Order: sequence, then structure tokens, then C-alpha cells
Amino acid sequence: DCVLSAKTAMPRRRITSRDRESAVPLECSPGHQTARRYIRKGVARMINEDNYIRSLSNAIAAERQYQSISQERLAELCDLHRNSITLIERGVSDFSVVTLSKLCLALGISRCVLDHVGERVHIKNNGPKGPLLPDHMINETIAYFVDSLRKKYDISRERLGLHTGVHRNTIARIENAAVSVRIGTLVRLYRRFGIAEAYIAY
Repeated sequence: DCVLSAKTAMPRRRITSRDRESAVPLECSPGHQTARRYIRKGVARMINEDNYIRSLSNAIAAERQYQSISQERLAELCDLHRNSITLIERGVSDFSVVTLSKLCLALGISRCVLDHVGERVHIKNNGPKGPLLPDHMINETIAYFVDSLRKKYDISRERLGLHTGVHRNTIARIENAAVSVRIGTLVRLYRRFGIAEAYIAY
């Protein structure tokens, strides 16, 4: 089974009517389908998910090298193309949480700790290596987790979108397990809810 652990790391702030008035459009990051997102000035714009992705990519590359595993072998273990591993390790690919789970299980990474102050991701590599989990299991777990958090804090998809810069339709697709969420998107949602740690275990 795929298990996610949560810790509250940041205070949450309620959106006001003034926030809605100051919302500005923001285009999606390069390489993704262009869409208009509405975010509050000085809040969601301050979040740079690329910093998280780069630090996670560097940690994955370092762990692979430490274990003396080639990119070709890692790609084989994860059922990915070697070019995908190259792009991930270079930090230029906003890969999905499904791909992350494959890398974690192949390398024995047990936890990903999110540093929301330094915008970094630290990994713990004391977990067991195991067979890949089905994609739908990862997507359904993330869907349940995000939906539960949103309902727990009584926040609509529209308001969550204003806080994070993630379009409400994207949030709906995530909660319906209709899409494999990208790391950059998940970081924005986790930061909003103060999630500081996630791990995969059987």
C-alpha cells in the first residue's frame, strides 16, 4: 500500500475579499499545457517549486551514484526510458509522483522531507527496495489525501487554487485520480496545507 505521512509545518491563512481583488493571472511553467491561474500577490508567486525539484533531482542522482547503479539500470528498474532519468537528474523535468514512487522503490528511499523555508527536499534512504506499485494506486492515494485535507480545512477548490496557483480544474482531476500529479503541483498543495513529510511503505 502507499502511505503518506503528514506534519503541520506552516500556519494557514484565510483568503479575504481583498486577496481576491488582488489576484493576478499567471501562465503555467514552460513545458506544461498553458492555462491561466489566479494567485494572490506576494504569496503563491513567492513559491518556486523549481527549487524543490532541483534539490530532489540532485538527491536522487547522488543516491544512484552512491549505490553504483547506472542510469540504464535505474531506468530498467523503474520501467522508464534512460532519457527520462537523465532529464530528472538534471533537474529540468517536473516529473510525476508516480515516477517518484518508482524511483523511491528502486533506490530504497523511504521518505521525502520538505523544507518549506529553504524550498528543498531531503531524502531518507533506509527503506526496503520492492516491486513497483500500480499507477492507479498512487493516484488514488494522492486523490484521497488531497481531498481529505481540503475538506478537513473546509476550503473550496477555487480558494485552494487562489492560494496555490493550481487551477481548480487541475485540483478536481487530482481528487478524482484522473491525472498523475506533478511534483511541482504537489509541492504547492503540500505547502498550503503545511505537509512536511511523505513516505512510501508496503
